[in-house]
Amino acid sequence: QTLFSMFLSNIVTTEVIKEIGSNATKYNWAINSLENILGDLDTDSLQNMNFSKNVIKNGHHQLFVFKFYNFNYTSLLDNYIDLDRQQFKPVIYKTSSNNFHFKINNDILYSNVILDIVHPNGIQSIPKSILFGYERKGYNEFTDEDRFFIKSYWTRADIRYSSDFLNTKLFIIYGMSIGKSDSWWWEHIFYSLKENGSELIIYNYTLDIEEDKEQVKQRFINNSIGEDSNISTSELNKIKEHIYVVNFNDQNDTKLFNMEMPTV
Repeated sequence: QTLFSMFLSNIVTTEVIKEIGSNATKYNWAINSLENILGDLDTDSLQNMNFSKNVIKNGHHQLFVFKFYNFNYTSLLDNYIDLDRQQFKPVIYKTSSNNFHFKINNDILYSNVILDIVHPNGIQSIPKSILFGYERKGYNEFTDEDRFFIKSYWTRADIRYSSDFLNTKLFIIYGMSIGKSDSWWWEHIFYSLKENGSELIIYNYTLDIEEDKEQVKQRFINNSIGEDSNISTSELNKIKEHIYVVNFNDQNDTKLFNMEMPTV
């Protein structure tokens, strides 16, 4: 843990953190990302998505609560997405509490926003908090010797985070491989899609911008509930309808977490 934290400190230096924070403030990266959280979806996806339909239906004066689970051990995302005083003010109007402009299609919804960031697997600045390991279903937390390598065992994920999946309407996975080492999270997202009618956007970094999106959806399902699940094919297909994939790479940037610096 200590050696890895030292390695990260050599790569993600104070200067790097300062620079991303300064640029995020200067170019409004955080507020632009949050306001355009649906900006990378195509027209068909927006028309089919229950989340976007409900957002439009509910109109102005909504409260948007963004909670980021940051699986990167650094604070790069934190410094990017923090709503600093230049980008954001809690009160901006004289007669309205709205402080956030949610954008969908060509519409702007005058709303409110709350932002929170959590590091479930630890953070660089606290070396002893950094977790390494994997996930395994059905382990015995009292007797199984490998429980000390299971991340959800150490984070007490069932107690600390399970309730967050109950009321979440839209999940977004960005910058992760959707591997089995974080299957606790994928499984809980999957069952939220199944039981609570929530939806999921997967940002898929790929050299082939035309990569089959159905394969990405299937990879998520395989690493969440496993390939031998008892859930029927028809039910799986119904769940897949509420998963949206955005293929991107260095030549095809996204509106979410965009780091464009306009030229003068």
